[in-house]
Amino acid sequence: MKTRGLIIAAAVLAVLSGALYWSNRRQAATAAAGGTPEAPRILTLTQADVTSINILRNRTETVTLAKLEYGDWQVAQTPPLPGDSSTISNLLSTLSALNSDRLVEETTPGDLTPYGLAEPVLEAEITTKDGKSSKLLFGDNTPAGASAFAMLSGDPRLFTVSSYVKSSLDKAPFDFANKKLFDFGFDFPQKVEMRLGARSYTITFSGDEWKSNDTRMDATSVQSVIARIRDLEATRFVAEGFGRPIIEFTVTTSDGQRIERVALSRSGNEYIGRRDERPALYVVSPTLITDLENYVGQMQVWVPPPAESETPAVPAPPAAPSTK
Repeated sequence: MKTRGLIIAAAVLAVLSGALYWSNRRQAATAAAGGTPEAPRILTLTQADVTSINILRNRTETVTLAKLEYGDWQVAQTPPLPGDSSTISNLLSTLSALNSDRLVEETTPGDLTPYGLAEPVLEAEITTKDGKSSKLLFGDNTPAGASAFAMLSGDPRLFTVSSYVKSSLDKAPFDFANKKLFDFGFDFPQKVEMRLGARSYTITFSGDEWKSNDTRMDATSVQSVIARIRDLEATRFVAEGFGRPIIEFTVTTSDGQRIERVALSRSGNEYIGRRDERPALYVVSPTLITDLENYVGQMQVWVPPPAESETPAVPAPPAAPSTK
């Protein structure tokens, strides 16, 4: 009996070994062809070649991201909004090498309704500089919620992709926009010319010295003002409503190569900001302006550190008498 059991066990082991062998060969062959049977690549694009992304949400709302001649991105609304470079760059990185989570079907199912793809809830058409386009279709999320059903127009296969891909595209125009009024970032500007009502200030930074109206200022207090200017951003965008400016900024960037001009007017409880060369108007919360005004009022003149007191030298004690 023991011999018979050993023979059966050996046969089962041989079958399993053979199955593993052929499975490994199949995976190796598929890998050599550039993919896997479980999670094939959906899109392969050169990120720099993408010129536009046209998104259709819920079959009603269109969001168009367009690349400008000098490389910046724009949200092509009315009026156009400046694109947020970080958000759009991350999106392009995701789309340029888009892998599926799983291949659900090799050929298009007869009924796409169970997957939410009979009428896709989200479509994204990506166009490259050679004029070619690829359209992604997104359906429902999978029951677990970590993935979503997706197809590529013209490709019969049905995939699942990470739900992050779907959510990164399923955004309103405002979510793709650069909401900041200034672009100088975390580099200290060379100069800030600022008018707050009847008060005017010229803040300069050179070497390690900050000056306001030619008076050397405490660095920490001035940097707090610069931080509040940097933080000015829109809560939403509008096409009209800008009136007589009561606050104005002219900022020269750290390299001296760019000047950013912003003016704000008051509209009810909000401020309307206008930046040169941008058609959209920024609606700014009064809290940000109040904080800025408070920090401007708290700027302090630089006080030199007290000189070190000179302590008179203490004479050395006399040498002990010799005991020799």
